[in-house]
Amino acid sequence: MWSQKGWDHGPNGNIRVARFKPYTWARIFRKGDDNKDVFFTVGVDSNTEEIVYKIDYYKEDNSYLNSAQKELIRLNIPKEARWKSISLHSVAEYDWDKILTESSDFYIVDNPLHDLLLQATSFRAFLKA
Repeated sequence: MWSQKGWDHGPNGNIRVARFKPYTWARIFRKGDDNKDVFFTVGVDSNTEEIVYKIDYYKEDNSYLNSAQKELIRLNIPKEARWKSISLHSVAEYDWDKILTESSDFYIVDNPLHDLLLQATSFRAFLKA
């Protein structure tokens, strides 16, 4: 979610506000994998001033993944697949074709890792049942 509900504390008491997060992401699921909570993301992070693409997983409490599955995924996503980025300062050197090629090459190369993570979490869930 790109906004977050919260409260500001003022001289007249608490005021309900919505805060915008400093990033925005799109989750990319393969057809049929949208309920497995392992996905690719692409987004913009204003804190690091980067366009980011990576393999990720749903970390929140209402995830389909249990704690053991989340830990298994966390431990098995290599550093180079956790955070790929293009600095906003170098975006001028890119055209859409270059951005699409660089990011789609990442997705093609890391699709087998994505599949392994899904298989590992499915197997783990089967063992716990």
